[in-house]
Amino acid sequence: MEEPRQIDFADLDAYSRRQSYHRDLRPYQQENKSAIYKAWGEGKISVMLQMPTGTGKTHLFASLIKDIQDYTFDRASATRQGIAKILVLVHRMELIEQIQRTLTVRYRHECGIVSGPATIWTSRNVIVASVQTLGRRKRLKSWESEVDFDFIIIDEAHHSTADSYQRIRNAW
Repeated sequence: MEEPRQIDFADLDAYSRRQSYHRDLRPYQQENKSAIYKAWGEGKISVMLQMPTGTGKTHLFASLIKDIQDYTFDRASATRQGIAKILVLVHRMELIEQIQRTLTVRYRHECGIVSGPATIWTSRNVIVASVQTLGRRKRLKSWESEVDFDFIIIDEAHHSTADSYQRIRNAW
């Protein structure tokens, strides 16, 4: 397993604020994103953000993903080594489609998909995965040895106490 990624989260927050897409977020989304970076900068590795339905959680974490990807890319060598690997866990196919659409259309960032028969582009740095598919023991075992994620984002985190989520979290 690789060394943990070293990111200056205060610098990442400042970087984020300079991006044009950051200004498209609502003020409370910007504040929440800064609060996440602050918590990570203080060494907290598990951070939960709760927002009401319809307040833009998907756009917020897609913006966060874009920040991390661009920030680590800007600091990576020309070989693209060192770019953060991010796993987004969801429990429904509709959420996979919504997140993929948000990342690709709004943030122009391609992602891989792990969901039943739609397991594609899995070499990308951002993977949106169905818990039911990735959590299968055989698949999880092969991924655990091949991929090292720097960040795991769990959509609908109230499900995260289920055994399937815990199996995935424990793998990384």
